[in-house]
Amino acid sequence: MFSHSTASVSLSSLPSDLLIEIAVHLCPLDVLELRKTSKTLRDITYERDIWARIYAKSPLPHPGPPLPQPSWSREILESTIIRSAAIDHRMFPASGASPKSKRHKRAFRFNSSNESDFILVKGRWVISKQQQTLLCRDIDAADVQPFVVQRVPESYM
Repeated sequence: MFSHSTASVSLSSLPSDLLIEIAVHLCPLDVLELRKTSKTLRDITYERDIWARIYAKSPLPHPGPPLPQPSWSREILESTIIRSAAIDHRMFPASGASPKSKRHKRAFRFNSSNESDFILVKGRWVISKQQQTLLCRDIDAADVQPFVVQRVPESYM
């Protein structure tokens, strides 16, 4: 027979491997907010494994290889993915739209000697990677010249 207990369970009292699994499925900016809630959660969000897994599964465009490098520190992974999330948040602010209707992305590959990994966002913005630089073009603008969105220092590569 099932009995109800009056004891409450807090998020911080869950096992650390379960907390890590929860954090990995959050938006990167939400992981930063989670960090502010308790010492236990702060300590969990400072683990490199969380940021390596977020980086690897993230659909956000970011400079550098698609998978995190073993030599990258937690700070490098976190700052790279947080910058990408912040750019995405500024380009597509939450306006009450559902996640499916908020973004319409088409991704395609383009082989070029200078740029790679093109992504067309909202039918207007082309984001591409050129060596250690993330570029953006407004294809509806009269001047379609790219502007630098993010640059990765050589030490990250």
